[in-house]
Amino acid sequence: MTRRNSSKNGFTLLEFLIYISVLTIVLLSVLGILNITNNVRARQEAKTEVLRNTSFVTERINRLGKDADSFGSIVTTSAEFIQGGITTTVFVTSSEFRIKKDASEENLIASVVLAEQVTSTEPIFKKIGSTVQMKLQLRYNDKGNPLYKYSTNVETTITLR
Repeated sequence: MTRRNSSKNGFTLLEFLIYISVLTIVLLSVLGILNITNNVRARQEAKTEVLRNTSFVTERINRLGKDADSFGSIVTTSAEFIQGGITTTVFVTSSEFRIKKDASEENLIASVVLAEQVTSTEPIFKKIGSTVQMKLQLRYNDKGNPLYKYSTNVETTITLR
């Protein structure tokens, strides 16, 4: 009389399919969490960069106004601040926010941030009595990627000292 060994060696096909299904569900969940985390990081990166540039531009322009003796020419996209006979021009062109003083020129915003008019009819710089009002929009250069889409409007009134 021979006895048959009833213990099984290895996995059955059904056990293997269940294992693959569970593993697939776990991996898809992990990938979903990683994707959400990446999206949140991208949005936060864009927001942080725009807000940092907003703060810097506002502070710098207000300081120029406090240090200036008078305003020069104020037009839609530029303003002149005169201090001790030296003119400092602030202008927005080609999505840049620049300051020009004598022969030196400096861009005030990071290359990934764009500066533009809030609306096509509203000027960036507008003289109101003895003050200059600045309104512009700073936005992250998302290059068509909606994950990086973020913008904010910057509005400040520049008053001479």
